[in-house]
Amino acid sequence: MKFIEFQPLDTLFFRGNIPMEAGLSAESSIFPPPVSVIRGALWTQSCRERNVSFELVNGKFLFDVKMIFIKKNGKRYVNVPATWFYEEISDLEGEVKIAKNYDLELSKIGVQSSKKNLPYVFGDKDLKPFKFSFVNVDFLKSKKTKFKFHEDILSNIDLFSVESRTGVGLTSQRKAKDGMLYTAQHIRLNDGVSICATVDGDLELNEKGILYLGGENRTARYEVVEKNPFEDFKDNECSKWLSLTPIEANSETISKIIAAGKFRMISGWDLKKKFHKDSVSFIPAGSVFTENINGQCIALPSKNN
Repeated sequence: MKFIEFQPLDTLFFRGNIPMEAGLSAESSIFPPPVSVIRGALWTQSCRERNVSFELVNGKFLFDVKMIFIKKNGKRYVNVPATWFYEEISDLEGEVKIAKNYDLELSKIGVQSSKKNLPYVFGDKDLKPFKFSFVNVDFLKSKKTKFKFHEDILSNIDLFSVESRTGVGLTSQRKAKDGMLYTAQHIRLNDGVSICATVDGDLELNEKGILYLGGENRTARYEVVEKNPFEDFKDNECSKWLSLTPIEANSETISKIIAAGKFRMISGWDLKKKFHKDSVSFIPAGSVFTENINGQCIALPSKNN
């Protein structure tokens, strides 16, 4: 398994599946990026370094991205578990409340469905979810429940800023189209912030270099590091698993959900076909499952079980 750190040299643009209409602002860039973005960037760079065709082997990648996380000033951060809530934050401090979960009988609320029960989490009080937040891994492992905002828990503003970038539509001959201006929302990582990924499988890559990451040919430095960033997380027969990447939503993965955020449709552009990829629904990173789905999760420590 390889562990790779990316440090962008400019802004980044990770888009979803919403079409970009001329003259209108696009949706904000997705963060962290989907697995497909990291995997595609690494495969493209590997092929360039080896000077070989970009064709996949039997139409498949020989490796996969298992986990994506953030580093800030050397500290690891992952998406806050979907089972975590809080009441209020005072003087930049608060307390984590672990939601309880049970199966909600749909018939009791007047809903008819092929699925009789629905996973449901709730708290003893009116609790608020940690939207768009990241938790320090050391705090996640600890027994502490009281957190410091912007230290134990980070919001997007602690990690990046958003910038509007305007470009022009191009023909297949790379000529500008009249009146086809597009504005996209890029992100710029703050100083000391990097994106990290764990890669499993056969990936031939130099120890360090520069690659294209995301849309619009944005570039980033990459470096392969030796240490397993999650070797300190043990299974210990835990009953809850935290996803570190968006996980494709299907009947099997949905049945393993304990708590999840809003599903998101993700697409992309197929460079070979010159056409967009199929849109796929994903369960967002930070969702909590009963199993380690496809090796893309880490065991939640005991205070979460």
